[in-house]
Amino acid sequence: MGVMNPARQYRRAAAHSATPVGLVVLLYEAALDSLYRAVRAQEAGNIEERTTHLNRVLAVLGELQAALDFERGGEVARSLRDFYHFAHARLLEGSVRSSKEILVQVTEQFRLLRDAWQQVEPALAGGSEKSATKYPAPPGETPAATYPGTARKQPEASTPGTMHWSA
Repeated sequence: MGVMNPARQYRRAAAHSATPVGLVVLLYEAALDSLYRAVRAQEAGNIEERTTHLNRVLAVLGELQAALDFERGGEVARSLRDFYHFAHARLLEGSVRSSKEILVQVTEQFRLLRDAWQQVEPALAGGSEKSATKYPAPPGETPAATYPGTARKQPEASTPGTMHWSA
């Protein structure tokens, strides 16, 4: 049996000790990491690598969709479902068109949602220290929010393909 990657061990420990909302935040972080990597692969013209990372984002979207509870979540769950469908369609469009711009738009929207979940988590956890958002990046890895070219900005209302929803 080989030695496990320390970063993978760290992420696994973070997931095992996370709150339910913390797990959602971790899924968003995983999606963002793959989105950043897909954008970089697109910039480098590496279609195979871009496709691999976009497939990971689509898998995360599937997990996020499966976690929706429409009975307890009501309108928020329906809004998230709509966003996940929208994001899925935009990712496919970005892939087919080899569009960095579309991938960046989806990344910005994911970042906004991740940030919203991070703000909600402490309130839902009752101030508990058992929070996934309190974990720093694994040793040797860059936190997703610090990748170059990913300055935070709100999508403009006139941006084509931007979906307006509230969480």
